Amino acid sequence: MESYRQFAQNLINEASEILSFPISLTDDEGMIIGSTVKERIGTYHSASIEVIREKQPVCYEEADVEGMPNVYPGVAVPLIFEEEAICVLGIVGKPAEVLPYAKLVKRYAEMVWHETYQNRLETLEAKKIDTFVQHLLFDPEPDVARIEDYCNLLGIEANVPRCCIIIEINGQQKGREVALHESLTSRQAYRNEWLKENISRTLCNHDQDLMTQLNAEQLLVFKGVGDSGSGRLKSIESECQSLIESLHSNGWDQVEVSIGDVKRTIGDIGSSYHNAKHLMEVGRRLQVPTMIYSFHDWGLLLRMVPFYIEPFLKRKLINRLEHLVGHDDFQVLAQNFFSYCENNMNVSKAARELYIHRNTLIYRLGKIEALTELDLNSFEHCTILYLTLKNTGVHLEHGR
Repeated sequence: MESYRQFAQNLINEASEILSFPISLTDDEGMIIGSTVKERIGTYHSASIEVIREKQPVCYEEADVEGMPNVYPGVAVPLIFEEEAICVLGIVGKPAEVLPYAKLVKRYAEMVWHETYQNRLETLEAKKIDTFVQHLLFDPEPDVARIEDYCNLLGIEANVPRCCIIIEINGQQKGREVALHESLTSRQAYRNEWLKENISRTLCNHDQDLMTQLNAEQLLVFKGVGDSGSGRLKSIESECQSLIESLHSNGWDQVEVSIGDVKRTIGDIGSSYHNAKHLMEVGRRLQVPTMIYSFHDWGLLLRMVPFYIEPFLKRKLINRLEHLVGHDDFQVLAQNFFSYCENNMNVSKAARELYIHRNTLIYRLGKIEALTELDLNSFEHCTILYLTLKNTGVHLEHGR
């Protein structure tokens, strides 16, 4: 309890600036460890032993202290922490006069210490979680025994299905007044605590949900999903949308969320994180108009598929399309082909979307068939051409 004693001594120093009475602090062995009378520090105070033992305030009149060296008239009160008397606070003076002050300082000291101690516990808990998360995310071969130790230490169930949610917040909060004396460190601390509190309140609604701050921009939530399937995943997306709206309303405009795939054990959650991170990167590359990237969004997955063609096959496909890619009208042909595919191979709908005559589109699709030897009435042939062009981005590069 050395930290408690140090805290109490600081409190005595602050109290002495307000109270005009001599004040002392004695440890549980009767030694004075703090006093407004410096000569008393390090001396023995026998009366404190009784206060420690009884855990009750004791008042000493002048007659009571006769024959008791280093004990003066006044009041001695125990400072209690977790039902144990740790120190004794003494105030010298007439007992009836100083007792109210002694009770006030005692109550304040114990209240603030309990709050400080609780904050320290929460900080230590957060550091343990941070260390655990670092191990899960960035160790190429996570140690199973170490994972089990962390789970036992933190009270985490390892076999709860979870997904990793990345919340990325860039820029500064708008609309918050900053005091001139407020340092960059204090602003950053305020930002982090505010974000953690709001994210925890919105997303961490189960005792097996974990949250940690990975860096200045990214916070992570390991979200338990249970076995309720797609309904629960939709619910998580809804919670993420509520979080984004809350952040926007409080001045945070640049917010993106990426939801990774579900993993059966926490030992595999690193894979969910890296998949969520990759999903966000690809979504940005594709300029997907969304603030929530999710592996449970079929539309987004469909747009990602072209990026997963193996390099060897990709080279072969590009070689087969060299006549199309090298054609002077390639940009227009590619645009028309994409519209044709995205309108379910319906020529009339695609032509209306492109604002061209139906026969013009048929002519251009025929030109593509002649250049590639593909049958654009075939779903399979359209699929391979669509995925190849989307993967390479050549339809965009050619127009630059």
